[in-house]
Amino acid sequence: NKPRIYEAMGVREYFLYDPTASYLKPALQGFRLVDDRLMLIEPLANELKCEKLGVNLRLSGHDLLLIDAATSDLLLTEAEANKVKAEEERLKAEEEWLRAEQERLRAEQERLRAEQGRLRAEKERLRAEKEKDRADFERGRADAELSARLTAERRVKDLEEQLKRLGG
Repeated sequence: NKPRIYEAMGVREYFLYDPTASYLKPALQGFRLVDDRLMLIEPLANELKCEKLGVNLRLSGHDLLLIDAATSDLLLTEAEANKVKAEEERLKAEEEWLRAEQERLRAEQERLRAEQGRLRAEKERLRAEKEKDRADFERGRADAELSARLTAERRVKDLEEQLKRLGG
């Protein structure tokens, strides 16, 4: 049987994993060479320590996790690492897009502020122009009234002189 062959070869650690838990109970088992015999490794905190590789093995559901014993970091398969890298790149691209969008919105906000200032100035110019037009109109009306009064006074004076000449 394999454990005896591994003992004879001097294999220091030997692990078995049954992803479906159909033939191994428990589904993760480990053996360590002690006095030339592979002895069952007792799990600590649901983990088996592989001293040779410096990793801890743990089941999560049916998945086997490898954890760096020194850092407690989860070790990823190449596919998992590629997936994480792709997600990080996607997030970085999204962050860059958001930064660019934020800058575009900031520029748009600045443009709108400038437009608002221009419109305020235009409104003030139109108000001043309207005020000037009203003042010009009032001055013109006053001039017209004065001119009409002076004309009327001259006409009255002329008529009074005519009346005097006619004998009146």
